[in-house]
Amino acid sequence: LRAVTRDPGDWRRPEQRPAYAFLGPWGMGHGIKLWARRPTVSDNMGVGFEKEFRWLFETDADRAYDLLRELGVGYVLVSHDAQLVQQYVELVHGPGQGPQFAGRDDEGHWQAKPAYWERVAIRLVYEDGSGSGSASHRDGGLAHFRLVAEGPKPAAGQPASRAELKCFEVVAGARLTGTFAPGQRV
Repeated sequence: LRAVTRDPGDWRRPEQRPAYAFLGPWGMGHGIKLWARRPTVSDNMGVGFEKEFRWLFETDADRAYDLLRELGVGYVLVSHDAQLVQQYVELVHGPGQGPQFAGRDDEGHWQAKPAYWERVAIRLVYEDGSGSGSASHRDGGLAHFRLVAEGPKPAAGQPASRAELKCFEVVAGARLTGTFAPGQRV
């Protein structure tokens, strides 16, 4: 992560506000701080996890972007673990309460529910934010995220097109409009 993200400032100077924060799975917080030398919103001690959960549960792209800007996030690290996300829901709301992103099937295996696929974070994982996946999204692609790194590749038996983790830079984005004649250089 250190090689593909902007320098947030001197990580050894905690009295200085970093240029941005990193938002990743809270169980990876210490690793992100130690090895990538990047400040995090949440960490393994549970500090800031409620802010991470607000982001993980969000289905509206504009609200997700606004939340990340409010938190000063410059990069997000996303993964596809439906079971873990549902456990987060139960930590916040209590067992059987809150949004239902995943549940166990008749054989006891974890299965993602329809709401799981509408989350902004999972759209980044599976569609790289393009809106080109099989799910129908009212807002098309996600305008505020630029893929900067992915990996490692999935374990045997999982789709080869999906990495276990993906890192996206949070960007303001731009919309270019205009009228051009056929064959005109743009």
